[in-house]
Amino acid sequence: MSELIRVKVTMVAEIVVENYYGEDAQKAAEEAFRGNRNDIVAQAAEAGDIKVEALMPVTHSDELPKGWTRKCLPWLPNVQFGDKKQEKRIEEFLTGHVVKGE
Repeated sequence: MSELIRVKVTMVAEIVVENYYGEDAQKAAEEAFRGNRNDIVAQAAEAGDIKVEALMPVTHSDELPKGWTRKCLPWLPNVQFGDKKQEKRIEEFLTGHVVKGE
């Protein structure tokens, strides 16, 4: 039987940014991260600088992380065979009822 698990993902990575436009250093750093986020995360993952930690089962909507609602689709683990597309909303896990028409 499937269950929801709250997970904490922590990434600490240092990168080097060219301040191409000579702007505020913090602004240049943030712009570089926004523009290269996927590559920076991939680099951190390859370097082992990402920590993934299972915290607790989620049994009530009050236990959802910030920004998550009952209407959200949870992430799936790496599925070996078949379709990786998640179609079961969080509220279906919490209530046990299939939500239709949304």
